[in-house]
Amino acid sequence: MKAPLALRLPYSPDYFDWFASKSFRAFMALGLGLIAISFAPIFIRLCETEITPYATIFHRSWMAMLMFAGLEIISRNTSNQNLPDQKDEAANVDGKTNWKLSGILLLLLGVTFTVAVVSWAWALTQTTVANSSLLHSLTPLFTGLFAWMFWGQKFSRAFLLGVAIATGGAILLGVQEFSFNPEHLWGDAVSLFSAVFFSVEPLLAERLRERFGSSTIMFWCFAVVTVLTLPLVLLFPDGSVPVSLKGWLTILAMAVVCQVIGHGLLTYCLKYIAAEIVSLSYLLVPVMSSVEAWLFFNESLTWLSAIIFTVVLGGIVISVSGLTPRVTADSVATPTS
Repeated sequence: MKAPLALRLPYSPDYFDWFASKSFRAFMALGLGLIAISFAPIFIRLCETEITPYATIFHRSWMAMLMFAGLEIISRNTSNQNLPDQKDEAANVDGKTNWKLSGILLLLLGVTFTVAVVSWAWALTQTTVANSSLLHSLTPLFTGLFAWMFWGQKFSRAFLLGVAIATGGAILLGVQEFSFNPEHLWGDAVSLFSAVFFSVEPLLAERLRERFGSSTIMFWCFAVVTVLTLPLVLLFPDGSVPVSLKGWLTILAMAVVCQVIGHGLLTYCLKYIAAEIVSLSYLLVPVMSSVEAWLFFNESLTWLSAIIFTVVLGGIVISVSGLTPRVTADSVATPTS
Protein backbone atom coordinates (compact mmCIF):
# COMPACT_ATOMS: atom_id res chain seq x y z
CA MET A 1 0.00 0.00 0.00
CA LYS A 2 1.37 3.43 -0.94
CA ALA A 3 2.19 6.02 1.66
CA PRO A 4 -0.28 8.89 2.14
CA LEU A 5 0.34 11.85 -0.11
CA ALA A 6 1.52 14.02 2.78
CA LEU A 7 4.28 11.50 3.59
CA ARG A 8 5.70 11.24 0.08
CA LEU A 9 8.92 13.10 -0.65
CA PRO A 10 8.99 15.55 -3.61
CA TYR A 11 10.38 14.08 -6.81
CA SER A 12 10.02 10.53 -5.49
CA PRO A 13 8.49 7.91 -7.82
CA ASP A 14 5.36 7.72 -5.66
CA TYR A 15 4.95 11.50 -5.95
CA PHE A 16 4.82 11.38 -9.75
CA ASP A 17 2.74 8.18 -9.79
CA TRP A 18 0.03 10.00 -7.85
CA PHE A 19 -0.60 12.38 -10.76
CA ALA A 20 -1.41 9.40 -12.98
CA SER A 21 -3.65 7.69 -10.43
CA LYS A 22 -7.35 7.60 -9.65
CA SER A 23 -6.47 9.80 -6.67
CA PHE A 24 -5.51 12.72 -8.89
CA ARG A 25 -8.61 12.26 -11.06
CA ALA A 26 -10.77 12.25 -7.93
CA PHE A 27 -9.33 15.57 -6.73
CA MET A 28 -9.72 17.02 -10.21
CA ALA A 29 -13.37 15.90 -10.16
CA LEU A 30 -13.80 17.52 -6.74
CA GLY A 31 -12.42 20.84 -7.98
CA LEU A 32 -14.50 20.88 -11.17
CA GLY A 33 -17.61 19.87 -9.21
CA LEU A 34 -17.17 22.74 -6.77
CA ILE A 35 -16.70 25.21 -9.62
CA ALA A 36 -19.87 23.93 -11.31
CA ILE A 37 -21.95 24.20 -8.12
CA SER A 38 -20.63 27.70 -7.43
CA PHE A 39 -22.57 28.91 -10.49
CA ALA A 40 -25.88 28.14 -8.72
CA PRO A 41 -26.38 31.71 -7.37
CA ILE A 42 -25.92 33.09 -10.91
CA PHE A 43 -28.61 30.81 -12.32
CA ILE A 44 -30.93 31.38 -9.36
CA ARG A 45 -30.66 35.14 -9.84
CA LEU A 46 -31.59 34.74 -13.51
CA CYS A 47 -34.53 32.44 -12.63
CA GLU A 48 -36.03 34.41 -9.74
CA THR A 49 -37.66 36.95 -12.07
CA GLU A 50 -39.94 34.26 -13.52
CA ILE A 51 -40.43 31.41 -11.04
CA THR A 52 -40.34 30.73 -7.31
CA PRO A 53 -37.40 29.04 -5.56
CA TYR A 54 -39.52 25.90 -5.00
CA ALA A 55 -40.34 25.71 -8.70
CA THR A 56 -36.65 26.13 -9.52
CA ILE A 57 -35.81 23.15 -7.29
CA PHE A 58 -38.55 21.04 -8.87
CA HIS A 59 -37.73 21.79 -12.50
CA ARG A 60 -33.97 21.40 -12.19
CA SER A 61 -34.53 18.13 -10.31
CA TRP A 62 -36.71 16.41 -12.91
CA MET A 63 -34.40 17.60 -15.67
CA ALA A 64 -31.38 16.25 -13.81
CA MET A 65 -33.23 13.00 -13.12
CA LEU A 66 -33.81 12.44 -16.85
CA MET A 67 -30.19 13.27 -17.67
CA PHE A 68 -28.85 10.87 -15.06
CA ALA A 69 -31.23 8.22 -16.38
CA GLY A 70 -29.65 8.66 -19.80
CA LEU A 71 -26.15 8.48 -18.31
CA GLU A 72 -27.13 5.32 -16.43
CA ILE A 73 -28.37 3.66 -19.63
CA ILE A 74 -25.13 4.57 -21.40
CA SER A 75 -23.11 3.35 -18.42
CA ARG A 76 -24.90 0.00 -18.32
CA ASN A 77 -24.46 -0.54 -22.05
CA THR A 78 -20.76 0.24 -21.71
CA SER A 79 -20.30 -2.02 -18.67
CA ASN A 80 -21.72 -4.96 -20.62
CA GLN A 81 -18.50 -4.91 -22.62
CA ASN A 82 -16.33 -5.10 -19.49
CA LEU A 83 -15.04 -8.17 -17.70
CA PRO A 84 -17.44 -9.84 -15.21
CA ASP A 85 -15.44 -8.71 -12.17
CA GLN A 86 -15.82 -5.07 -13.27
CA LYS A 87 -19.58 -5.15 -13.65
CA ASP A 88 -20.94 -5.87 -10.23
CA GLU A 89 -20.53 -2.48 -8.58
CA ALA A 90 -23.57 -3.01 -6.38
CA ALA A 91 -22.20 -6.12 -4.70
CA ASN A 92 -20.76 -6.10 -1.21
CA VAL A 93 -17.72 -7.98 0.06
CA ASP A 94 -19.70 -11.19 0.45
CA GLY A 95 -20.79 -11.08 -3.19
CA LYS A 96 -24.40 -10.45 -2.21
CA THR A 97 -26.40 -7.26 -2.49
CA ASN A 98 -28.32 -5.87 0.45
CA TRP A 99 -30.98 -4.19 -1.65
CA LYS A 100 -33.13 -3.33 1.34
CA LEU A 101 -30.35 -1.32 2.97
CA SER A 102 -29.43 0.23 -0.37
CA GLY A 103 -33.03 1.29 -0.94
CA ILE A 104 -33.23 2.86 2.50
CA LEU A 105 -29.98 4.77 1.96
CA LEU A 106 -31.13 6.01 -1.48
CA LEU A 107 -34.44 7.16 -0.02
CA LEU A 108 -32.70 8.86 2.91
CA LEU A 109 -30.33 10.64 0.54
CA GLY A 110 -33.21 12.02 -1.52
CA VAL A 111 -35.20 13.07 1.55
CA THR A 112 -32.14 14.64 3.17
CA PHE A 113 -31.26 16.64 0.07
CA THR A 114 -34.89 17.75 -0.38
CA VAL A 115 -35.22 18.94 3.21
CA ALA A 116 -31.87 20.76 2.95
CA VAL A 117 -32.59 22.70 -0.25
CA VAL A 118 -36.27 23.43 0.50
CA SER A 119 -35.61 24.62 4.05
CA TRP A 120 -32.73 26.76 2.80
CA ALA A 121 -34.96 28.30 0.12
CA TRP A 122 -37.57 29.15 2.77
CA ALA A 123 -34.94 30.48 5.18
CA LEU A 124 -33.66 32.92 2.57
CA THR A 125 -37.10 34.52 2.53
CA GLN A 126 -36.89 35.10 6.29
CA THR A 127 -33.28 36.17 6.82
CA THR A 128 -30.35 37.67 4.94
CA VAL A 129 -28.08 35.78 2.56
CA ALA A 130 -25.10 36.75 4.74
CA ASN A 131 -26.66 35.26 7.88
CA SER A 132 -27.61 32.06 6.08
CA SER A 133 -24.17 31.68 4.48
CA LEU A 134 -22.45 32.17 7.83
CA LEU A 135 -24.55 29.44 9.45
CA HIS A 136 -23.87 27.11 6.51
CA SER A 137 -20.16 27.51 7.21
CA LEU A 138 -20.76 25.15 10.14
CA THR A 139 -21.73 22.29 7.80
CA PRO A 140 -18.27 20.56 7.86
CA LEU A 141 -18.36 20.53 11.66
CA PHE A 142 -21.67 18.67 11.60
CA THR A 143 -20.34 16.24 8.98
CA GLY A 144 -17.35 15.40 11.15
CA LEU A 145 -19.54 15.10 14.25
CA PHE A 146 -21.96 12.69 12.56
CA ALA A 147 -19.09 10.67 11.05
CA TRP A 148 -17.67 10.26 14.56
CA MET A 149 -21.07 9.46 16.13
CA PHE A 150 -22.45 7.02 13.55
CA TRP A 151 -19.49 5.76 11.50
CA GLY A 152 -16.96 5.66 14.34
CA GLN A 153 -14.55 7.89 12.40
CA LYS A 154 -11.48 9.01 14.33
CA PHE A 155 -9.63 12.23 13.48
CA SER A 156 -6.03 13.29 13.96
CA ARG A 157 -4.97 16.62 15.40
CA ALA A 158 -3.79 17.76 11.97
CA PHE A 159 -7.22 17.08 10.49
CA LEU A 160 -9.00 18.95 13.29
CA LEU A 161 -6.55 21.86 12.93
CA GLY A 162 -7.27 22.03 9.20
CA VAL A 163 -11.02 22.00 9.82
CA ALA A 164 -10.67 24.80 12.38
CA ILE A 165 -8.60 26.93 9.97
CA ALA A 166 -10.92 26.38 6.99
CA THR A 167 -14.09 26.90 8.99
CA GLY A 168 -12.65 29.96 10.71
CA GLY A 169 -11.79 31.48 7.33
CA ALA A 170 -15.29 30.85 6.00
CA ILE A 171 -16.85 32.36 9.12
CA LEU A 172 -14.59 35.40 8.76
CA LEU A 173 -15.97 35.90 5.25
CA GLY A 174 -19.57 35.85 6.47
CA VAL A 175 -19.26 37.60 9.81
CA GLN A 176 -18.38 40.95 8.22
CA GLU A 177 -21.90 41.16 6.78
CA PHE A 178 -23.72 39.33 9.57
CA SER A 179 -26.51 41.27 11.24
CA PHE A 180 -28.56 40.29 14.27
CA ASN A 181 -32.25 41.02 13.98
CA PRO A 182 -34.98 39.40 16.14
CA GLU A 183 -37.16 39.25 13.04
CA HIS A 184 -34.59 36.96 11.41
CA LEU A 185 -34.45 34.40 14.21
CA TRP A 186 -36.72 31.88 12.49
CA GLY A 187 -34.84 32.27 9.24
CA ASP A 188 -31.51 31.86 11.02
CA ALA A 189 -32.76 28.79 12.87
CA VAL A 190 -34.00 27.14 9.69
CA SER A 191 -30.70 28.00 7.96
CA LEU A 192 -28.88 26.11 10.69
CA PHE A 193 -31.42 23.29 10.32
CA SER A 194 -30.69 23.05 6.58
CA ALA A 195 -26.94 23.09 7.28
CA VAL A 196 -27.38 19.98 9.43
CA PHE A 197 -29.12 18.17 6.58
CA PHE A 198 -26.51 19.33 4.06
CA SER A 199 -23.85 17.83 6.35
CA VAL A 200 -25.52 14.39 6.26
CA GLU A 201 -25.77 14.23 2.45
CA PRO A 202 -22.07 13.44 1.70
CA LEU A 203 -21.99 10.79 4.43
CA LEU A 204 -24.93 8.94 2.86
CA ALA A 205 -23.56 9.35 -0.66
CA GLU A 206 -20.19 8.04 0.52
CA ARG A 207 -21.77 4.82 1.75
CA LEU A 208 -23.83 4.47 -1.42
CA ARG A 209 -20.70 4.81 -3.56
CA GLU A 210 -19.60 1.48 -2.09
CA ARG A 211 -22.60 -0.09 -3.86
CA PHE A 212 -23.52 2.05 -6.87
CA GLY A 213 -22.14 4.30 -9.58
CA SER A 214 -22.60 8.03 -9.21
CA SER A 215 -25.22 8.28 -11.99
CA THR A 216 -27.39 5.65 -10.26
CA ILE A 217 -27.21 7.47 -6.94
CA MET A 218 -27.99 10.85 -8.45
CA PHE A 219 -30.87 9.48 -10.52
CA TRP A 220 -32.66 8.14 -7.45
CA CYS A 221 -31.75 11.20 -5.40
CA PHE A 222 -33.30 13.64 -7.86
CA ALA A 223 -36.23 11.29 -8.45
CA VAL A 224 -37.08 11.57 -4.75
CA VAL A 225 -36.54 15.35 -4.82
CA THR A 226 -38.89 15.64 -7.81
CA VAL A 227 -41.64 13.67 -6.10
CA LEU A 228 -41.34 15.55 -2.81
CA THR A 229 -41.23 19.03 -4.33
CA LEU A 230 -44.14 18.48 -6.74
CA PRO A 231 -46.74 19.21 -4.01
CA LEU A 232 -45.04 22.56 -3.32
CA VAL A 233 -45.36 23.53 -6.97
CA LEU A 234 -49.03 22.51 -6.98
CA LEU A 235 -49.76 24.35 -3.72
CA PHE A 236 -48.11 27.54 -4.98
CA PRO A 237 -49.00 27.65 -8.69
CA ASP A 238 -48.05 31.32 -9.14
CA GLY A 239 -44.58 31.43 -10.63
CA SER A 240 -44.36 27.66 -10.96
CA VAL A 241 -43.56 27.60 -14.70
CA PRO A 242 -41.12 29.82 -16.66
CA VAL A 243 -42.93 32.18 -19.01
CA SER A 244 -40.14 32.58 -21.56
CA LEU A 245 -37.64 30.51 -23.50
CA LYS A 246 -34.87 32.27 -21.60
CA GLY A 247 -36.34 31.02 -18.33
CA TRP A 248 -36.46 27.41 -19.53
CA LEU A 249 -32.93 27.59 -20.93
CA THR A 250 -31.66 29.02 -17.64
CA ILE A 251 -33.17 26.16 -15.65
CA LEU A 252 -31.81 23.66 -18.18
CA ALA A 253 -28.34 25.19 -17.89
CA MET A 254 -28.61 25.05 -14.10
CA ALA A 255 -29.60 21.37 -14.23
CA VAL A 256 -26.69 20.54 -16.52
CA VAL A 257 -24.00 22.60 -14.80
CA CYS A 258 -24.97 22.41 -11.10
CA GLN A 259 -26.85 19.13 -10.83
CA VAL A 260 -25.37 16.83 -13.47
CA ILE A 261 -21.80 18.13 -13.64
CA GLY A 262 -21.51 19.55 -10.11
CA HIS A 263 -23.30 16.97 -7.96
CA GLY A 264 -22.38 14.18 -10.36
CA LEU A 265 -18.64 14.83 -10.01
CA LEU A 266 -18.83 15.34 -6.25
CA THR A 267 -20.69 12.06 -5.85
CA TYR A 268 -18.16 10.33 -8.10
CA CYS A 269 -15.18 11.45 -6.01
CA LEU A 270 -16.80 10.26 -2.76
CA LYS A 271 -15.60 6.75 -3.61
CA TYR A 272 -12.02 7.97 -3.32
CA ILE A 273 -12.16 11.02 -1.03
CA ALA A 274 -13.59 10.99 2.49
CA ALA A 275 -16.95 12.73 2.96
CA GLU A 276 -15.41 14.99 5.60
CA ILE A 277 -12.95 16.41 3.05
CA VAL A 278 -15.68 16.88 0.43
CA SER A 279 -17.91 18.66 2.95
CA LEU A 280 -15.02 20.89 4.03
CA SER A 281 -14.30 21.74 0.38
CA TYR A 282 -17.79 23.21 0.06
CA LEU A 283 -16.46 26.19 2.04
CA LEU A 284 -14.68 27.31 -1.13
CA VAL A 285 -17.97 27.68 -3.03
CA PRO A 286 -19.05 31.11 -1.62
CA VAL A 287 -15.72 32.67 -2.61
CA MET A 288 -15.96 31.11 -6.08
CA SER A 289 -19.50 32.49 -6.39
CA SER A 290 -18.23 35.94 -5.39
CA VAL A 291 -15.65 35.85 -8.16
CA GLU A 292 -18.30 34.80 -10.68
CA ALA A 293 -20.66 37.57 -9.49
CA TRP A 294 -17.79 40.01 -10.00
CA LEU A 295 -17.25 38.71 -13.55
CA PHE A 296 -20.91 38.56 -14.62
CA PHE A 297 -22.64 41.26 -12.54
CA ASN A 298 -19.74 43.63 -11.77
CA GLU A 299 -20.23 43.14 -8.03
CA SER A 300 -17.44 44.35 -5.78
CA LEU A 301 -14.66 41.91 -4.95
CA THR A 302 -12.21 42.69 -2.15
CA TRP A 303 -8.75 41.41 -1.35
CA LEU A 304 -10.28 39.90 1.78
CA SER A 305 -12.06 37.33 -0.39
CA ALA A 306 -8.75 36.26 -1.94
CA ILE A 307 -7.11 36.03 1.48
CA ILE A 308 -9.98 34.00 2.90
CA PHE A 309 -9.93 31.69 -0.14
CA THR A 310 -6.25 31.02 0.54
CA VAL A 311 -6.90 30.41 4.25
CA VAL A 312 -9.76 28.00 3.55
CA LEU A 313 -7.76 26.16 0.89
CA GLY A 314 -4.82 25.90 3.27
CA GLY A 315 -7.06 24.44 5.94
CA ILE A 316 -8.37 21.84 3.48
CA VAL A 317 -4.82 20.83 2.52
CA ILE A 318 -3.89 20.41 6.20
CA SER A 319 -7.03 18.33 6.75
CA VAL A 320 -6.18 16.07 3.82
CA SER A 321 -2.72 15.47 5.26
CA GLY A 322 -4.21 14.66 8.66
CA LEU A 323 -6.82 12.18 7.46
CA THR A 324 -5.96 8.78 6.01
CA PRO A 325 -8.22 9.02 2.99
CA ARG A 326 -9.41 6.30 0.66
CA VAL A 327 -8.14 8.49 -2.12
CA THR A 328 -4.65 7.00 -1.69
CA ALA A 329 -5.86 3.45 -2.30
CA ASP A 330 -5.68 2.84 -6.03
CA SER A 331 -6.76 -0.73 -5.61
CA VAL A 332 -10.39 0.32 -5.88
CA ALA A 333 -11.97 -0.73 -9.16
CA THR A 334 -12.60 1.96 -11.74
CA PRO A 335 -16.23 3.14 -11.38
CA THR A 336 -18.58 2.88 -14.29
CA SER A 337 -19.83 6.39 -13.75
